[in-house]
Amino acid sequence: MAQFFDLLKNSLNQLHVMTEFLEACQWDEAEMNSKIEVFQDVLEVLPIDEVSELGLDLWISEVLVPVLELNGLTKNQASIISKVILINKEELQQILALGEQ
Repeated sequence: MAQFFDLLKNSLNQLHVMTEFLEACQWDEAEMNSKIEVFQDVLEVLPIDEVSELGLDLWISEVLVPVLELNGLTKNQASIISKVILINKEELQQILALGEQ
């Protein structure tokens, strides 16, 4: 799961994505970092095997986004994270496939 998060964190660090996420956090870097930590914590506890059962797109919309919102992210912040995941969809699916072997 660490490899999954590391790939997504690198994408969040791209300037345009980071700017969008920072704006969604009212330009508060401490809040942004806190929300990224929440995201990491959520990834660590969610059963990742549900991704292969539901498919990545459905898992994001039906499982991940609601859990992020329950843990304090706004709908916009969760949407940005889901967009980052979908941008990296192929790489994430390869990571998940390797984890199943």
